[in-house]
Amino acid sequence: MIALEASPPAVYHAHGEGARMFEWLDGSRPAPLEALYEGVAGCGKTRLVGEWIKAVCNQYPQSKGLVLRETRVSLNDSFLDIWENEVLGPEHASVLGGPSKEHRSKYEHPTLGGSVVLGGFDNPTKLFSTQYNWVF
Repeated sequence: MIALEASPPAVYHAHGEGARMFEWLDGSRPAPLEALYEGVAGCGKTRLVGEWIKAVCNQYPQSKGLVLRETRVSLNDSFLDIWENEVLGPEHASVLGGPSKEHRSKYEHPTLGGSVVLGGFDNPTKLFSTQYNWVF
């Protein structure tokens, strides 16, 4: 029997307007207060934002961000699937152990830096009186 090893996520390269998000982090372009990215399904919007969130957490280790959808459960098969499998990778310490993505309320790990809180508008009181550096 051969044991299968998980492969690390592919190196990500943002293109076009998406690359500007990373210029906000290195200071080569001023960051706006808001940004909107749109496109057809499967064009890479979620991966782009996930990679940017990881870069923010690595650059600003004390940052705290919120990933929000209409319902918390709707994050599981959309953002969290790409976040865990393509951005962090299935062997990342914040993915291994602990609750599954369906029961996770946030991601924290020293190599990730910062914290990524998960929420939904179906339970907004859970998010009251909390400060975030960024929201997706």
